[in-house]
This record gives sequence, structure tokens and C-alpha cells, in this order.
Amino acid sequence: MIMSKSPTDQQILIYQLYADYGRAVLEAQRFEINLGLTLLYLEGRKRSLVKMRSREEVDALLDEIDGEAIGRLLSRLSEFHIPKDVDTIELFELAAANRNTLVHHFMKEEVEDLDTISLRKAIDRVASLQEPIIKAKNESEALAIAEDSRMRAEIESRGSV
Repeated sequence: MIMSKSPTDQQILIYQLYADYGRAVLEAQRFEINLGLTLLYLEGRKRSLVKMRSREEVDALLDEIDGEAIGRLLSRLSEFHIPKDVDTIELFELAAANRNTLVHHFMKEEVEDLDTISLRKAIDRVASLQEPIIKAKNESEALAIAEDSRMRAEIESRGSV
């Protein structure tokens, strides 16, 4: 008879850390995508994307925005005065910094060893980094949806559907 082995507390914490970390990085990616979409709509309107007849022109704009780092996306959005209020600007900057910490530094700086205490601290740290990211993701999603609606209304008013 083969007995199944129950996971240890440490294995459970490792699983929780990676699951929480993965969700946090996913939320950060959604935040970044929303910023890119918002910028795409704004730049598209500025460059008369609706009038662009060449697929190459549209692709060039998509490639340009897709290649931007999150800090550059925020900088370019600020040229359009987006977001408008200081609290949202600060939230977006904090979320971008937290995203960079998660993506570029977290695993090598926060998880020095896999003992139970450091795992619990790392799980708590992921949660603290993720909180503003989720708020920023929600705010940026609202911006992207608003810009999408504006672009659609502009297209429909020109009869370019």
C-alpha cells in the first residue's frame, strides 16, 4: 500500500508565494497594457489614426507603443495630461515602481532562503506591492475604456465604421 505524503508547511508556503507572486505580476501586466491602450487611443487621435489608410502606419504606431517601458508610458501619457489628478498620478507611479520591483528584483532580493519565516515575509511583501497595482490597474482600465469610447464615437461621427 502506497501512502501519499502530505505537503509540509514549507511546501505550502512556497506554493502560496508563487501563486501570489504570479497573480501580482499578472495584475501589473494588465496595468501596463491598460496604459498602453490609453496611449494608443490618444496617439491615434493625435496622429489621425482614423484617416490612416496604410496598415504599415497603424502597425508602426502599435509597435512603437508596445515597445515602451512602463515609465516611458507614464511619461508619454502625462504629455496628454493623463491622469489628471495628483492622487492618481502618485498611484500610477507607485504601481509602476512596485511592478518593477516584482519583475526585476523581488525574487533575488526578497527570497534569500526558503525558510518558513522568510517565506511568510515574502508573501506579505507581495501583498503590499500588489495592493496599489490592483488599484492602478482598475483606474487605468477606466481610462482605456473612456478613450476607447471616445475613439469609437469619433469614428462613428465621421462615418468611418
